[in-house]
Amino acid sequence: MKKKFTHGLGSILSRSIALLVALAFMNSYVVAQTQPCTNSVTLWQEDFGTGNDTTSHPDALFSYEPTGPLFAEGSYRVASNLQQKIEWHNSPDHTGNTDGRMLVVNGDFGDFFMHTITSQNAFSSGAYYFRFYIINANVPYACFGNPLLASVNLYAEYLDGNNNWVAMQNSPNVGSPVPTSNNPLWIQQGGTFILPPNVVTNNIRIRLSDATSGGCGNDFAVDDFGLFYCPDGGPLPVNFLDISAMQKSAGILVQWKTAFELNNKYFNIEKSTDGVNWTVIGRVESQGNSQFVQTYQFYDRSPVAGNNIYRVRQYDIDNRSTLSRITSVKVTINGTSATVVNNPFINHINIDFLSKNSMPVEVALYDMAGKQVAIEKWNVVSGSSRMTFTKAANAGRGMYIMTIKGANNEVIFNGKVVKQ
Repeated sequence: MKKKFTHGLGSILSRSIALLVALAFMNSYVVAQTQPCTNSVTLWQEDFGTGNDTTSHPDALFSYEPTGPLFAEGSYRVASNLQQKIEWHNSPDHTGNTDGRMLVVNGDFGDFFMHTITSQNAFSSGAYYFRFYIINANVPYACFGNPLLASVNLYAEYLDGNNNWVAMQNSPNVGSPVPTSNNPLWIQQGGTFILPPNVVTNNIRIRLSDATSGGCGNDFAVDDFGLFYCPDGGPLPVNFLDISAMQKSAGILVQWKTAFELNNKYFNIEKSTDGVNWTVIGRVESQGNSQFVQTYQFYDRSPVAGNNIYRVRQYDIDNRSTLSRITSVKVTINGTSATVVNNPFINHINIDFLSKNSMPVEVALYDMAGKQVAIEKWNVVSGSSRMTFTKAANAGRGMYIMTIKGANNEVIFNGKVVKQ
């Protein structure tokens, strides 16, 4: 059975014992979720429980429709399947538990969810991060291919001494339109809010508001809410999902994915052969801000024989950084391999070699009729190296065959290249 947790935590030091007790009882969902900031403290989470029937929810503000297709604008139900209208996606909730529930909404303009977190001790000033997951119920061809897209704004407020709700700094967080997709797609959204210094409050309130009016489309579900206190200031600028490296021809392709990016500026790719000493070998620009899974890659054209260890360091606009885990590839050089770097090419062709020994090579360019257009002879050194074929500069535009031969006319490379 899923559980809902409410933790009123003000002074982190004085409440540490209570926090440890609470963490001991959190289920697998809570443990599995990546924490959004260093040393984060979970104040509240909601995943809507489990069950194969529909139900209402005390924090939902739209009209509860218990049965039948969810036709009415501004209505909701808590259900284990998104397909509350026949044309919606057939999708389980985000959490992934058996019969896990979510809040399914036929949207309309206005607040549709509100929850207050209460603490016996005053909340600490500083950064609070709220996140949730949202999915568009419609496929792209719904509403004759032009469905309304929900945009959910997030408000964070505190109760002052005069019993008034006051917006925290950075509130509201304006949500992006939730796109349709051919297959069900859950998207993480959220924002960081600041409780100012010298504010004394025992109550923080979270409101979700649909910024799109009712009509064809504007149908969605939300799940896995979480409010976190970030004592070290704000969420991590990037949540790394994965990093991998694999040998590809004469080099190594490093790939990594991010789950979300907040004020991200760029990535540095760092390399080591011993896991202790690291060198920056490249830079990749980032998306900046993203709530979708993003995939990046970098090609290391100069691997070494033995261990090639990689990690990616992200920098945000405030020069804070997040470091990925490491990945490695052990390169064993048995012969000679070659990779054409720039294909199509304009004038020159760069070729990367990975060779066990120093050796002479012959590089020839042929047109599609088999006539030799240009030829160059080089001495390739052992290890990794890059050579440049310059005699293609006078060739006309079109497709050619490049052949690279080593000792005893052994073919190292034979493939098509295109001059632009």
